[in-house]
Amino acid sequence: VVRVNNGKQLELNKIADEVNRIYGSAVVHYTFDELDPITIEYANKQHFVHGGKGTFQNYNADQKTAIKALPETADPNDYYLFFTDCYNRLDTAGNTSKEAVNGYMPVGRHYGFIYNEYTNARTIAHELGHGTNALHHTFSAESETFRTTTKETDNLMDYHAGEYLNHHQWQWAHETHRNVLGFLDDEGESEVRESYESHIQFYLSDKVIERKTYQLITAEPKMPDIRLKPQFADSENTDIKMRIKIEYTKIYNSKTIRQDSVLIPNNEWYNVKGNDIWDVDFGEVK
Repeated sequence: VVRVNNGKQLELNKIADEVNRIYGSAVVHYTFDELDPITIEYANKQHFVHGGKGTFQNYNADQKTAIKALPETADPNDYYLFFTDCYNRLDTAGNTSKEAVNGYMPVGRHYGFIYNEYTNARTIAHELGHGTNALHHTFSAESETFRTTTKETDNLMDYHAGEYLNHHQWQWAHETHRNVLGFLDDEGESEVRESYESHIQFYLSDKVIERKTYQLITAEPKMPDIRLKPQFADSENTDIKMRIKIEYTKIYNSKTIRQDSVLIPNNEWYNVKGNDIWDVDFGEVK
C-alpha cells in the first residue's frame, strides 16, 4: 500500500486481518506491506482526479503519475493500492460528477486506488477482487457467475455492504492465477473507455476471442494455438514490436509454491506489420 501526498495513517494490521477474513472462505490470503509515502503534482494543481475527459485507457494522468512515482525497487509482479483523501471525480466529458467512487482497480491490473476509505476493508477487498482475482461486478455483462442488478445481492463484488463470495468466484480466483488469458481487460463498469480505432485481436486456434472477455485455456500437454493480430484503422504498414509476458502463481494450502514469469520471445521482440498475424511459438513453455 502507498499513501499519496500526506494521506492519513493506515492501520495496516487491522486492514490485513479484515481483508483476509473476507477472503478466508475462498482460501485466498494477502500479505500487506506499506511503502514510503509518495508526493506527486496533481494535473489540475489542486487535487487527485479520478476519471476525466477523453479517458480511454486503464489509468488517467494522476493515476499514471502515482504509478511512476513508485521506487525503482518496486516489484512489478506485486499489487499496489494507492490511498488518497483528496480527490475529485470527473465524467468522460471532463465535468465534475456528483456520483461518489470509493475505489478503482481495473480487472486483472496491478495498480488500484482507494479514495477516503482508509479503514473500510470491504472496499479494499472489493478492489482487490477486481485486480488480483480478475473478478467483475455481479451486475456486469462479464460476470463470472450470474448477472443481477446493482445492489441486489450480499456479494462482495456488488455495490452493497455484502462480503459473500460464491464457489464459482472462488474457483475463478484460483484459476485466474494459472490458466487465464485476459483479453482487453478494460473494467467496463468503471469510467475507463477504450479506443476502437486500434487494438489487438486475439485468436484461440481459429476462434476469435471477443473483446473484454476472458478465456480459460489448458496448458497441458502443451500450450494451445494462440495468434495475435494488431489492427490499425489507418495503416497496414505500421511496424509493431510485440511480446507476451506469462505470469505464474501457484497456491497450495494457502501457500504460494510458485511465482515467476517468462517472456515470449525471451530475449527480443517479435516484429510484425499492422494487420498481420503473429502465430505465437511458445516452445517448451509450461
